[in-house]
Amino acid sequence: MAKHNVQVRFTPIRHPQANPSERCMREISKFCKIYCSQTHREWAELLPKREEWLKTTVADSTGFTLFELLFEAKKPDLVEKILMKLPENLPEPETIGDKIMKAYARMRKKARNRRKLRKMENKTWETKVKEKVLVRAQPASDAAVSITAKFINPCEGPYISSRGDTTIHI
Repeated sequence: MAKHNVQVRFTPIRHPQANPSERCMREISKFCKIYCSQTHREWAELLPKREEWLKTTVADSTGFTLFELLFEAKKPDLVEKILMKLPENLPEPETIGDKIMKAYARMRKKARNRRKLRKMENKTWETKVKEKVLVRAQPASDAAVSITAKFINPCEGPYISSRGDTTIHI
């Protein structure tokens, strides 16, 4: 592997979150859930597009696309296209080093926020009257009608709460 400049990484077998490929699988699953929630048989038609989506989707953890960080590609600016901005009015392009530093800072900030949330566990939240709430669903697969539980939205609603005294433990 070293001869071919391949870095070997081991991940624990009982902790899939540590496996970097799991992140890609989670994203692919998210795309399928969004685009196949009505017709579950369409997932195979989406597979050829998955690579393009993964390359051009802004990662929540870094705030950049994969192409931006690896190949110094420019993220498509929809505002620039719609408003036809003049080149002299555009901001200076960021260097790859600046983008990597921003991505690193964003990831550290998100990690700090996750640690804060863990410390705040066992908090409660009380609903207010006429507040919109989502209810967690228990999706089930059904092969007879081609329904895949993985593609069903995990929540139902929004519903309007009728009582303000309902306490939800987070």
